[in-house]
Amino acid sequence: MRLWNEIGLIEQSNVLLESPNRNLARGELIREWLVQNGSICGDRLSVGVGVIWSTSNTRFEIGDNVTIGAYSVLNGGGTDGESVMSMLSIGNRTNIGSFFSIDSLTCRLIEVPSGPIATRIGNEATIGPRVTLEAGVTITDGGNIIGGSIVRMDR
Repeated sequence: MRLWNEIGLIEQSNVLLESPNRNLARGELIREWLVQNGSICGDRLSVGVGVIWSTSNTRFEIGDNVTIGAYSVLNGGGTDGESVMSMLSIGNRTNIGSFFSIDSLTCRLIEVPSGPIATRIGNEATIGPRVTLEAGVTITDGGNIIGGSIVRMDR
């Protein structure tokens, strides 16, 4: 019951209700976890259900007032078991739709890079649902990516 209340679930008359601020409550727990794992995370992170985070090879830098939709996969494109690290930067006031992912499988690497693979999403960007970014892509400030897009180049 305690965990339910921490993420905004309230039990009333044997019915489980989600509070309107549940994504902010979930985001606060995730923000604390990211910071403990060496990432940077601003205030008012809102996170939908089922988001997968990988901090094993990824460092996150997330700005203030960021919304990340449900069932997204945020791994930055790092590869397990390799020395390749990645960085995912999300700017202030950015909205990312549900089912967003970063795909490292399509990343056209000829040789192992000497530094981290940096994927950047600028300030006040809007990314629609079911968008896939190739690892290493940059979305500029104010960028708008329509739902269902596969982004393989900087925008």
